[in-house]
Amino acid sequence: MKKPYKITYKTYFNNRLKKIPFHSQETYPLYVQVTYRQKTIFFKSAFFEMFSDTRYCEEGKCPSIEFVIDKEHLLIDYVIKLHEDDFSLERFKTAYDYYSRDLCTSTEEACRAFITTFFTGKGLPVIGLSLSKGSKDKVLYDLLLELESILHPDFYTSFNKALGIAPPYTLLYGFMEQYKDWPDKTLTVMEWENRDTISAFEKYIKKKHPERNVDQIKKAVKKWLDNINPVTN
Repeated sequence: MKKPYKITYKTYFNNRLKKIPFHSQETYPLYVQVTYRQKTIFFKSAFFEMFSDTRYCEEGKCPSIEFVIDKEHLLIDYVIKLHEDDFSLERFKTAYDYYSRDLCTSTEEACRAFITTFFTGKGLPVIGLSLSKGSKDKVLYDLLLELESILHPDFYTSFNKALGIAPPYTLLYGFMEQYKDWPDKTLTVMEWENRDTISAFEKYIKKKHPERNVDQIKKAVKKWLDNINPVTN
């Protein structure tokens, strides 16, 4: 029986590049190195990129590099185990890119586009563009919560009902907001495919949104995942 090839990896700071700001500190970009069958690939850490965003800072506190590295190692170990029987560097990188995706920020962009379309349809294109384009550096979920207090109740009811056919951003973000602790304000594809996460999400929907069909919501999430899954596209 042939001995399986060894897979090795490490995270490291790429000092061949210029230092860049990671919140309050200057640092070299965090990179990942994976070696298999005497071949090696190098790429920038997805979580370093993600958690560099100021949206993950709260009350002056920001994620640490150590937190990012821990997240990175969990993801890498998960992807390696997922492909332990058919591993290749190409499969690894494809799966890494997919499972590191944050469902909240991914669906947020689609929801912004939906808001533009909705307000344009109501004869308010400038407001629609202002809400979607002008809030790029803010968490869209927070903006939607504030809209409820300033829009006419009938208009907001119409808007909220329309959100039911939008990408499931508000439901995913609301769930994440309740079940995840700072600074880990993400819901990655890797986490979503965990049975415990799905079970917690079902309980959340039934409690917070009893008027919604949880199976239909899960189908909507699955459809979204199929659209971004490189294996199915």
